[in-house]
Amino acid sequence: MRDILHVFCFLAAFLVISPIAGADAKKPPVEVKPLEGAWEVVELTAYGKRVDVKTIKGTKFVFKGDKLTIQPPSDKLEEFVPRSFSFKLFPMKTPAEVELTVLDAKDKGLVSVGIYEIKGDTLRWCQSDATKAPQRPKEFASPDKSPYYLFTLKRAK
Repeated sequence: MRDILHVFCFLAAFLVISPIAGADAKKPPVEVKPLEGAWEVVELTAYGKRVDVKTIKGTKFVFKGDKLTIQPPSDKLEEFVPRSFSFKLFPMKTPAEVELTVLDAKDKGLVSVGIYEIKGDTLRWCQSDATKAPQRPKEFASPDKSPYYLFTLKRAK
């Protein structure tokens, strides 16, 4: 149960890490239409452990313009509330990179980096939960005891 609560706490805080400064932050955002709409989380691996799909069923990432809203599966979960972010995509990188900025709550303004991949109606999204010396994931993996979260999402119908 503690692991499940940790995952929901992560989702509530979703990637709240110290601000990241660098050249990528100065590049203009690119076209975001491929992400536009709702994506349902169908698989999550956190710190190297796969999360039971029943726990995350119904969780959605909703992209509109340059905004991302993470919607919980239920309003009855105290540990998980909707969160909003602005984002920038850098698809010219390999793997493609993403930069999120928290838009709400006490963490407003914090920036987090990760990687993403879209193949048809499947989106893979990997980010670090590290708060000290965070590093962008190099691959779509969440090795055992790593601070990485690997989401697999399907386009919602």
